[in-house]
Amino acid sequence: MKIWCAAEEGKRRYRPFWMLAGGFGLLLLCMLIAAGSAILALYSRYGAWVSLGGCVLAVAVGVALASRLGSWSAEGNTLFWLDDEDRLFALDTRDGAPDGRGFYALLAQEKAAARRMRKARQQLEAGQDPGGVELLAVLRVTLRRRGRTVRCSVRYPNGGTGEQSFFLPDRMDGAEELLNILDRKRRGEGPEVRTSRWPAVTAVSGFALAVFILLCVFSHPAVGQLPEGIYFPSLGGGFIAFCVLVYALLKHRRGE
Repeated sequence: MKIWCAAEEGKRRYRPFWMLAGGFGLLLLCMLIAAGSAILALYSRYGAWVSLGGCVLAVAVGVALASRLGSWSAEGNTLFWLDDEDRLFALDTRDGAPDGRGFYALLAQEKAAARRMRKARQQLEAGQDPGGVELLAVLRVTLRRRGRTVRCSVRYPNGGTGEQSFFLPDRMDGAEELLNILDRKRRGEGPEVRTSRWPAVTAVSGFALAVFILLCVFSHPAVGQLPEGIYFPSLGGGFIAFCVLVYALLKHRRGE
């Protein structure tokens, strides 16, 4: 049996606290950006635009860093193993973690994932099944800054099938060997490989957001280049386009 896991035992022990510190830092940075833009707006002749720009920047930074924090969490909580029958399995130890909101819930979830990772490794070393999913076929592989997101067709312990994404970090010991095994499964069992629709959704929603922003700018009473009646509908349309854009980016980043 061959096992692949990213984080070393000593480093994994402190991962929940680093995740909590990262969440606090992210919140503090976004608050500083918003507060700084509000202060600058008080002393600028373009105060409204400075304030708007600061809010947009805070949201963009928050989404980007939250996505990076999520990738770092997945990097240390994914376990792969190859059994004696040459079947490949994977386990995301965050599955089944207690639900909740806030920093305390985040800490509890990461601690539960770390405990499950230790237990899963002990079970594998003892020849027991820790309850992962069998990887039947690789549907897509998406390159990331610190590794790859692998979208797979899987078989669950209850016999059902479906799709699931896993993060394969570059710094995982034996990553090249695991990539070779995954490459062989591109033509394995499971459904035909499909092209992701999320890049197209991202492009369309991004274009729509840009159009709605321009409509809001030119229909604002301070500019007056377009009828004021389309300002609030454009504002609502821009909000919807922004939500769709963020959702599509997250889906694409997960390799779905």
